[in-house]
Amino acid sequence: MTIINKMTMNDLYSQLDNKLGSSEYGYASVYDLDTDKSVVYVSVWSDGGREFYSYNYTLNGAKVELDDASRKEVIKTTVYEDKPEEAVTMSKIKSFIKSLLVQKTPNPSLPLMKQFEDEEMVSLEFLYIKPDTFDAHNHTISREDTELMVKSFMDNLPNIKPCFAHKHETDRFSIVKAWVNPHDCTIGETFVPEGQPICQLKWNTVKAWNARKSGVLAGVSIGCKAELEDIEDEA
Repeated sequence: MTIINKMTMNDLYSQLDNKLGSSEYGYASVYDLDTDKSVVYVSVWSDGGREFYSYNYTLNGAKVELDDASRKEVIKTTVYEDKPEEAVTMSKIKSFIKSLLVQKTPNPSLPLMKQFEDEEMVSLEFLYIKPDTFDAHNHTISREDTELMVKSFMDNLPNIKPCFAHKHETDRFSIVKAWVNPHDCTIGETFVPEGQPICQLKWNTVKAWNARKSGVLAGVSIGCKAELEDIEDEA
C-alpha cells in the first residue's frame, strides 16, 4: 500500500500560517501569496502598528520551508481604477429581467437541485471527482471504489471532524451526509453526472454561510488515505 501525501493550496496556506504564528516570527500571519515567485507576504502587528514583510519559501514534497535570510520589509499598496462604462442596451435589460424570472439550467429536462438553501443554511458540495476522471494530481477512481469511499465516509461520519484547510478544526459547519448521485441532474447551474459523489453541509454561523455563498470559502477537499494502483495503458 502506498500512502499519498498531497499538497493543496489550502495545505500551503495552513503550513505557512502555522509556521508564522510562532514567536520566532513575531506571530505573523499570511497576508498574500505569489506562487509564481514562491514568495509569501506576511503582516505583523507591533507597537508601531501593522508591518508587512516578504519571505521566499520552498516546497519539499508536502512540506514548506521559509528562507529566513530572504526576509525584507515591504509596503502594501492598493491601486484602484475606474470601471469603464458599459453601454446599456435593450437586449441587456431584457436579459437581466429574464434572469430574475427564470432560473437558467444547462438542460431544462434534467432534475434541478438548489446548491444553496438559504433558510436552512445548507449547501451541496462535490465530495470528490466523478468516476473515471482525473484530479489535479492525475489520480482517478472507479465507480465501484467511489461507492466504497462514500460508504466508508458515512460509516465513519461520527468520527470525521470538519476543518478549514485540513488543519484547523471548526464548528462553523457540520457534515450532514454523503451519497453517490443516482442519476444525471443539475445543481444550481452545474451539470452533475450520475456517479458523482456529493455531500451535504450544514453551516452553523451566518458569517461562514455568507463566506461560502460568496466564494470566500471554497468547496470541500476530502482528506483521507488511499491505496495507489498504477493503471497500465492498454492502447
